[in-house]
Amino acid sequence: MDDFALLDVSSKANQMGVAFSYNNNLLQKTVALKYDINIQNGNEVVVFPIQMRGLDVVTPGKNAQAFTVPQISWEPVLNTTKPQCIPGAMIPDPQNPDLLIPASGPFDPPVGWNYYQNDGFPTRIGNLSKKEVSLSPIPMGKYLVNTYRNKEDGKTYAMFNLPFGMIAISFLSSDKEAAKKETIDNISPVFDEYIIGGMQLELAGGVSVNSGDGRLFEGFTFQLHNINDVAGAAADYSTLAHSP
Repeated sequence: MDDFALLDVSSKANQMGVAFSYNNNLLQKTVALKYDINIQNGNEVVVFPIQMRGLDVVTPGKNAQAFTVPQISWEPVLNTTKPQCIPGAMIPDPQNPDLLIPASGPFDPPVGWNYYQNDGFPTRIGNLSKKEVSLSPIPMGKYLVNTYRNKEDGKTYAMFNLPFGMIAISFLSSDKEAAKKETIDNISPVFDEYIIGGMQLELAGGVSVNSGDGRLFEGFTFQLHNINDVAGAAADYSTLAHSP
């Protein structure tokens, strides 16, 4: 998902990192394809996607993403429901419940403690802007906020964990009316005696087209098949299994 990633382990950038994705840019290509956005360089010939500007290493913003630790860690889950969709079993066809078919993966998770293969993916925030940005966490955070506010982001997106082995990709549209669009802000707290809290990028949902809905993001949620078997090896188990 990236060519390389740099994590600032000091307290200066609050353990934020920056990732560079020029060749391995599947996420950017997916967002661009969905919204029919041209992320090519047009008539410009870019020999080196990474360049020097004074003391800064810079790249077009579409090649960079801010990242940090998983927003939600995938903690173990205690499953008390006896699995029905298991290898060798016959289960109702989702299209025709009166018909039984051989069970196929993803399978129901086993009874007992279910352990995920890891804590999840890094939380990533990026956009499709062609404006240059320094490959450093603090400038990257400011860049994401400012290009969105100035409608120069192309399209802003975020990828983050949800509970129980799920991931989500959300999209922010800067071209909506101010009162309806999603927002992205750096909400670093400021205290007395010139004490400033850590950098925190807050994303808030926009107004739904359906009356009565709360604020939300446009996007997708995916349930992964990432529960280990009793031996701790990767298996074709999923928290939702064949559930819709």
